[in-house]
Amino acid sequence: MDVDDRPGDEEAGNLLIVACAAVEPEVLRNELKSRTEKQKLRVHVVVPASRISRLHWFTSDEDKPHRRADVLMKAVIDNLADVVEAEGHVGDTDPHRAVADALVTFPATEILFIVQPPKTEHFLEHELVDKTRSAHDIPTAQLVGISDERPPTGTFTQFRR
Repeated sequence: MDVDDRPGDEEAGNLLIVACAAVEPEVLRNELKSRTEKQKLRVHVVVPASRISRLHWFTSDEDKPHRRADVLMKAVIDNLADVVEAEGHVGDTDPHRAVADALVTFPATEILFIVQPPKTEHFLEHELVDKTRSAHDIPTAQLVGISDERPPTGTFTQFRR
């Protein structure tokens, strides 16, 4: 059944996806398929450019995090293409600001966060879901994404005396 042909759907829902991490494409598609079966859905994806080192954050060197966020945003939108049409943008380096800015132009009826696995969240993303729930009267949900932490390179040797 096409999303626009469902009987009884007078209004579409507005789902804001806040992607702070990558997620397995099938997990995200399945989540959106279950939502589109219930109602028409407009989707906007915002990816905060928050994967920035403290030094780069303090010096406002945001080019690399913006490029990285743009790649993630395009991947999320591409992964949803067979389920729902989505648009998106790269948000502020402060994820709280990125969410607030997105809500100005996209009146979300629900927010879906894609977050880092526990203990791998970035310092700027700390308590993002809880703080958003407190600041905005909008239902939220979350998916746990894939950690983007890389194993250390090189070999570590333990020296003994």
